Amino acid sequence: MRKRLLGLMCAALLASAVVAGCSDRATTAPISPAAAQPSNSLLGGLLGGVVGVVAKLVNIVVTLVERPVALQQDIVWSFYAGPNGALSGNRAAGLSITIPPGALAQTVRITVTARAGKVYDYHFEPEGLQFAKPVILTQDVSDNSLLGGLLGGLLGGGSTQSLRGAYYAAPTLIYDPKTGQATVNELEPTVTVPGYVTFQIKHFSGYVLASCDNGGFGGF
Repeated sequence: MRKRLLGLMCAALLASAVVAGCSDRATTAPISPAAAQPSNSLLGGLLGGVVGVVAKLVNIVVTLVERPVALQQDIVWSFYAGPNGALSGNRAAGLSITIPPGALAQTVRITVTARAGKVYDYHFEPEGLQFAKPVILTQDVSDNSLLGGLLGGLLGGGSTQSLRGAYYAAPTLIYDPKTGQATVNELEPTVTVPGYVTFQIKHFSGYVLASCDNGGFGGF
């Protein structure tokens, strides 16, 4: 199982990445690029390749991506991660989480909640936990035929929309089910390959998958 998940990470992180913004919807405050740190481990090398400029955005309106079948109830699981890192996932939710070595200074019990409903909505605890190295989230969307055209267009350069991992600071997602729109606070570096969406985070809170207009492009 571990080899399979690491294989998926390789495929996603080595794919040509297009990072799209919703910069026309909020004020941006760019952060200086983080220096890639060399590592002898496979995961460390992959992470070093995707660290780049991230635009901090406040109160961004995005369209949420929906699951083909709604989760009837919350899916909750826990695992331990420490200085050596950890890899965990849940097949029912379709999410895997990779914490690289060196991201944490001590062992922490981590709890992931995939919230019930149609949107890809996750909450991570301990709330506010910070990481010294980016943590990687990979969502399996291979069963979502509605995303086929969007992913294909993005990889082929012909799409006017892009998928992004998005952070929201509120205790619960501010979401209008009638319009499919939500307010988020940050868009994360994201790569897509057929069937998978992978994005990096540096702290724990709530995260969703969102679809954005390509207001601007940049690379990792």
